[in-house]
Amino acid sequence: MIKREKIRLYAGVPKILRVEDVRGTQAHSSLTGDETRFKVINEGVPSDLYLPRAYGNAIAASGAQPGDEIQVLKTGTNGEVPVYRVRLVSDAHLPVPVLHERPQDAAPQPVAQPIRMLAPRAQEAPRLAAPPTAQTVPTSHPMVDLMTRCLIVGYQANQNAYEQLRARGIEIDPPTWEDVRATGTSLFIERNKQSRGN
Repeated sequence: MIKREKIRLYAGVPKILRVEDVRGTQAHSSLTGDETRFKVINEGVPSDLYLPRAYGNAIAASGAQPGDEIQVLKTGTNGEVPVYRVRLVSDAHLPVPVLHERPQDAAPQPVAQPIRMLAPRAQEAPRLAAPPTAQTVPTSHPMVDLMTRCLIVGYQANQNAYEQLRARGIEIDPPTWEDVRATGTSLFIERNKQSRGN
């Protein structure tokens, strides 16, 4: 018998898994209560994924079939009741549910509006600027990379917060580019303070 690893999910960290069974089997833990156990492959290793009993149909509802890859995201920290979201990997980038061939299997999910990120219009280059030459090598300053990562995290944080609030029935306007910019800038400033030891 193959010994299977138990997958540990961390809040806010999506996990990509290959599904072996979509229905799962009932299980009970003295620590976490009633659960549903799914057989999956995690980075090539046969593993078991345990989800609370309330999410026992989450994999089947995503439209996944044995052999498909899914993304599982656990949300909720600091004593909040965790929420688990399961999507097909091919659908993971979509902010709204995908229509499946079997609509009776798809669980209703809140509809999230994607954040429209519009870059400012590029300014016209000065007329006297020299054209780029073959020797010109584009470089990226480390601060540019850091700011880019902060904006990406800001986008993900705003989108996740919006979707969680909608899932709880709280009506809220979808996040905007300004929300993402403000969050990303705050993260950038905080990261710089930490790196300087302040």
